[in-house]
Amino acid sequence: MVERVSDEIELNEIFRALAHPIRRAIIDQLAGDQVPVSGVADPHDVSLTAVSKHVRKLEDAGLVAIETDSQVCRCHLDATPLSVAFSWLLRTVSSGRIASTHWVSISKTTNHDLRSHRLEESMTDSAENDQRSFTVNRVIEAPRERVFDAFLSPEDLAAWISPPGFEAEVEEVEPEEGGTFRINNQGVTEQTEPMSHTFNGTFDELRKPEKIVFTDESWVEQMGEAARYTLAVTFDDVPNGTEVTMLCEEAPQGGGVDQATARWDAALENLADQVEA
Repeated sequence: MVERVSDEIELNEIFRALAHPIRRAIIDQLAGDQVPVSGVADPHDVSLTAVSKHVRKLEDAGLVAIETDSQVCRCHLDATPLSVAFSWLLRTVSSGRIASTHWVSISKTTNHDLRSHRLEESMTDSAENDQRSFTVNRVIEAPRERVFDAFLSPEDLAAWISPPGFEAEVEEVEPEEGGTFRINNQGVTEQTEPMSHTFNGTFDELRKPEKIVFTDESWVEQMGEAARYTLAVTFDDVPNGTEVTMLCEEAPQGGGVDQATARWDAALENLADQVEA
């Protein structure tokens, strides 16, 4: 319980620090290299005193470290708290509670090197001992071919793939190995304001009606390669229908295995409602 409270306090401090546009701009400045405090102030139409206060807020949240070199105070970025925030976003997305677009947009204030290198490294370090695999299983009272096809049919996907509270607009489905899919989820839940989220990726293996393997690339653009993961779906005949098993051997780092399990378990329940009707 103490650890949970500590995590929530840390998240509060990170989000509070990121709430101001000047502080997000400072993070962008520091993504490439160390910058003197006086240099941090240059691009902003505020006083050095005001910028120093913003830097101090970032330092309190652990996002910025200040070092003195030859009597010059220099700032540099620490991406570890960003990985904490992104881990929370991944857990929220996995459970269907999509984070608001305001917080997603924060990821775009940093450059590609920060997202694909520093963030990926810090996420690896903080999550190397985390459980990284999960399995979701459900028996669906429908023929195996029907259940298999529902993973590739735009009409069926629109009915079952979205998290609770969202509606799916299937923009693209290429039902072949190497083909891509792109589904825009739109809607609102009790936890979020109106927004949209794109679920997209690539089909790695299609073996009708036995197996589908796909890679989820929905968050790679915002969070780098650490957000990419692969799901293997198998379809087995059982006496009362089809047993569907979804296996992920390496979930996104820090992504929240329990939340991902709940998200796909809910999806399979929707799938059953669709194909058993």
